[in-house]
Amino acid sequence: MRMLPTIFLISQLFVAGFAAQSFGQISDSQAPDQRAFAEAQKAADQLITMVSARNTVVPKLSDPQIAYLFSIAFSPQLAIRSGINFENVIEISSLQEKSGKLVRAYLHSGIDESAVSSEDKQVVNERVGRNLLDFLDEIALAYDFSLLAGANIADFVAGDPNFQSTEAERSAIAQVQLRILSSVLACSTDTAIEIPWREERLAVINGTARNFARLFDKKTAQTIADDALQQASEENDKSISDSLKRFALLILQDSNR
Repeated sequence: MRMLPTIFLISQLFVAGFAAQSFGQISDSQAPDQRAFAEAQKAADQLITMVSARNTVVPKLSDPQIAYLFSIAFSPQLAIRSGINFENVIEISSLQEKSGKLVRAYLHSGIDESAVSSEDKQVVNERVGRNLLDFLDEIALAYDFSLLAGANIADFVAGDPNFQSTEAERSAIAQVQLRILSSVLACSTDTAIEIPWREERLAVINGTARNFARLFDKKTAQTIADDALQQASEENDKSISDSLKRFALLILQDSNR
């Protein structure tokens, strides 16, 4: 369920692939709201620091201050803002990375990883599982932001004519986004989690599936679809099963090559 960092990889690939368009060529109408992004980055950093702090109460959305920070850091409007361009996508990628760090901080809350031996992995995994259930609401917002951000990144990489990159570079970006998508799918098929939560995450997944599919080749799309269909066949809840089948169809239909 760990969501891997994206900003270093994506920023390096974007800088290489966007050589045809300098910063000076980005028009004023395309300029992102840097103040909004700066505030989001600051709020995200604050949340990560608070959740990672030892011997303190783990912040939850029931605290108005925490809810406010979430609304600033992981606003869907920032993730899906129109007029996506090079500067915007770097900011969105950074926030996507931080949403992953925040999820990991929640999942590992109360675990002293430096003191954990290999023999205690089962204990750690059990604690991670409990943390997932304890912080579902907070993790949901971070997951949803990551999916929306990834969909926007996918649109930029696959659709912007000025983004010139090699097949290897695009494949690397696709793999980063695939890991994020797979992380959310893994939780969405976890029967220990309440059905409404899973339905909501799958709704976001299906709402962004066509965007993600533009990054994937047919072989990758088939693997993703097969996994989803296998989960659907083992699922007892019809709404979850139907959502997984729909996801498989969308990924197969819209994969780009």
